[in-house]
Amino acid sequence: MIKKLFIFFLFYMLNLFSNPCFAQEKTLTQKQISALAKEANELFKAGKYEQSLLKTRFVLRQAIAINDDYLIACCYKIIASNVDELNQFEKALFYYKKSLVYANKTNNDAIKNKLNNNLANIYCFDKKQFKTGIDYYKKSIEYGKRVKDTGGIVFTTLNMTWAYFENNRFDEGFPYLTFVNTYHKKYGDESTVIVLICLMQCITTT
Repeated sequence: MIKKLFIFFLFYMLNLFSNPCFAQEKTLTQKQISALAKEANELFKAGKYEQSLLKTRFVLRQAIAINDDYLIACCYKIIASNVDELNQFEKALFYYKKSLVYANKTNNDAIKNKLNNNLANIYCFDKKQFKTGIDYYKKSIEYGKRVKDTGGIVFTTLNMTWAYFENNRFDEGFPYLTFVNTYHKKYGDESTVIVLICLMQCITTT
């Protein structure tokens, strides 16, 4: 309960301090802000969600101060990733979509690729809105092709295959499974192998 209250407080502060007029503080350079955003993301990856959110609060203010759409998008993505891990899916959707709004103002297709994949995961596996999720997966793959991120495409395609199979739409999902089988040895890892084995078992038992 204490942890939930703390997270609620962080969200309140995030909203409050996202207003660039709130605090008079020295504005950092784009390079400095980018470095801090990476630190916040590393804290997230390390499972230090509270620290990640607190650092992101500061970084977001700075990104807004210099009107950098990409860095703003990065901040909202980090926030979304944190709350996603805390199983607060509605809030994660809100912040992923907010991130996407700013990402779409940029020419950075790599972040658009990741955001669409993350949105697809929530819609397909948490909200059980299959069609909406698949649409986001397909957008993610389009952006992945633009930046020639074959590894990212493989992971997104694997997620999409899983979504098809979970909804018993094996005929539609099988071509995507074939694609993943072709490329996973080069771009996959142990986790993709495990998922592939599960998906292949689904095929053989149907």
